[in-house]
Amino acid sequence: MMRNVRALTMPNGVRHVFATDGTSRLVHYTIDSSAVLQENISQQTADNGQNFGYFPFQQPFTGRVYTYVAPLVEDDGTIRVYGTNGGDLIEFTLPPGGQWRVANLTNDTNGTYGDDGPGYRVPANAVFGGPTAYMDSNGGRHILQINGEGEVVEYFTYGDKLFPNTADADRINSQNVNFFSGKSTTSLSSELPATIVKGVTPITIAPATTPLETTPTPTESETTPTPTETPPPAATPTTRIAAAEDVNHDGVVTAHDTLL
Repeated sequence: MMRNVRALTMPNGVRHVFATDGTSRLVHYTIDSSAVLQENISQQTADNGQNFGYFPFQQPFTGRVYTYVAPLVEDDGTIRVYGTNGGDLIEFTLPPGGQWRVANLTNDTNGTYGDDGPGYRVPANAVFGGPTAYMDSNGGRHILQINGEGEVVEYFTYGDKLFPNTADADRINSQNVNFFSGKSTTSLSSELPATIVKGVTPITIAPATTPLETTPTPTESETTPTPTETPPPAATPTTRIAAAEDVNHDGVVTAHDTLL
């Protein structure tokens, strides 16, 4: 199963189509008016020993890239394809009349020279995510992607119009664009409108107007009072005292309560 198909059309009409397979290997189709040719570049470079800039423990997985790749063609017909393996920028190169080679540029930018490298490593910025690539008017290559912190990282060359010497024209440089510009991802987000930062569509709210003063119409419940029951007054306790009285006037006195 192929993923992330990318294509180039050469001046002679030949089309070059690139995709990754299910094991993260780069596959190349060459299409012209007479035939369609297919090759597994990752496997081919491993078999031919054309893999540069990798550490020994990475050798079993050279030429492996994640889904998104970015191809470009130089003025002299050199084809380059860029991808990442999760932390490193990988470059595939096919010079005119030559064979494919692959280089881990993050481990060693001198890997771009292949067998013509100076023999020492020059590491570069770590990256993450799919790259995009373009050529400038000086023949320089620019490859941009983000790193694990979400910052933009650029790998670039100055091109043969500024440096006629091939080694200088193809020398890979890298920079963290956010650091170089002095704008971190946090400071950049603080400069953007809140609606852009949050990813929402701005909503226009009409200015508030002063409401007209109106006299509320009383409701039936407000105009007709609800009858209420008046509770009876609390009974006042009666004080009683004990008294002695001759009720029958017979000289016999009995004790009873008399109200005061």
